Amino acid sequence: MDVLNKEVAKLTIEEKTLNIEKLKSEINKGVVKPDTITSTVQNFDYDLKVVTRRSNFYRELLDYEKVTAIGFTAIPDPSVKPIEKSIIQRNDFSKFILSTDKLPVNVIEDATIEIIAPVLNDGTYLWKGLYNGRPISFSMLDEVFKNDVLRGNVSFAHGSTIHCVMNINRRLNEVGEVIVTKYSVPTVLTWSDGIVSEETAQGNIYRRKQRLAADQYNLFVQTERH
Repeated sequence: MDVLNKEVAKLTIEEKTLNIEKLKSEINKGVVKPDTITSTVQNFDYDLKVVTRRSNFYRELLDYEKVTAIGFTAIPDPSVKPIEKSIIQRNDFSKFILSTDKLPVNVIEDATIEIIAPVLNDGTYLWKGLYNGRPISFSMLDEVFKNDVLRGNVSFAHGSTIHCVMNINRRLNEVGEVIVTKYSVPTVLTWSDGIVSEETAQGNIYRRKQRLAADQYNLFVQTERH
């Protein structure tokens, strides 16, 4: 399903790009169709910066009781008549206000982290490593791997890495920018001391579950096509 989600995101970006290019082309020709404006605007309905700024706007309006409604109109050219007008009633303001600044957890199923400072004693201290060349601090939630480290079954040296499932917790700041609040590793798939790489038992189980889920999804798709 993660592959499907990535494909959907890719298609959404492509659709947004095509609509913007179409709008630019029509503006250059001097003829802008209402449908083009509508489809282009709809593509930004889920843009995080747009959604956040819109939420801030309507939240501010709620403090002014005299504002009973707000109207929007599209004017592609000041010399022509407005194309479309929409009215948002005060009762609907709350529909555009974000209830939380937290985003869904971003799950990276094939993350590689170079270990800089492992935690070699029991506790909730954060590990330190490099992910995509950037230093990060993360929680090691894989208890089996943690116990192997504490027992000395796993050793680290310069260049040691873990290949793992990594969760990235995120939120939106006041202008709609994505801020990472926490990194955590629920499952270590393999680890390497720079010379030898070894698969973990929990990593083997995780991969088998992923393959089973992929097979079930492919079977579902084939059934739907027939």
